[in-house]
Amino acid sequence: MSFATKVISSTAALICAGYLSAYATPITGDPPAQNESPPLGRAARPNPRTRWLLSVPPETPVTIKSGFGKFRIPIGYLNERFSFRQNPFVPDYGPVKPDVADEQAWPSFSFNFWVPDGGMVWDSQPQVDNDRPVEPGHPKPRLQDFVVLMMSSEPAHTDDFRRAAIKALPEELGKPIPVETNNPETFAYKGAVRSPTHDRYLRFYVECDRQDLCQGWMVIDHRDMAMRVIVPPDGITAMFDALRIADKLLDAWQAPG
Repeated sequence: MSFATKVISSTAALICAGYLSAYATPITGDPPAQNESPPLGRAARPNPRTRWLLSVPPETPVTIKSGFGKFRIPIGYLNERFSFRQNPFVPDYGPVKPDVADEQAWPSFSFNFWVPDGGMVWDSQPQVDNDRPVEPGHPKPRLQDFVVLMMSSEPAHTDDFRRAAIKALPEELGKPIPVETNNPETFAYKGAVRSPTHDRYLRFYVECDRQDLCQGWMVIDHRDMAMRVIVPPDGITAMFDALRIADKLLDAWQAPG
């Protein structure tokens, strides 16, 4: 499946989930209320864009045995949270929904997070508002805050990630380097920085079309892990923070075995 097809399919699933949740009754695990006082004589209504879609707390760990190792990841971070049995508002996408209590054997997984604090993303449609949803902990969009929306993760040594663009280290670490593209309507950047906790490098490569979000890859060398991501065009300078956060989160979630 092509990158564009994956993005469209995943986005459609997220939109479907957000639409269904707008008409749902509040359930266990809703985020802290951020609604302003309603007009006089009018009842407060939950904001569907900050609705939680699980019947368990978002901090509930999901054990995943993957091609990148074994992890215990809070379900609220997982992009795959919409498919779990504990989400009663989303149609059944397969014959069996996974259960949060069971160990999952997945080749890969994906997770979303805020930059710069590494926080959990509550919004069911984090691609809206240029990846800057208004939600608990992030009450209004700010230029320095954005969501890394991850679409998938795969081994970095494969040829699917334009490894030629990021295989060689740039002359200067910690600085976004412009990269030429074949399309005059697009621009691209790459960069690399050393991992704070591992003697290896963290890399990124993203392409942008000047009016939309940037699509590309974040690579964690010591895990041989390439993550397909979407980020705002004005978030390029913070991509090194995004790489460090992803690296730190995976370290924190690493489980024995």
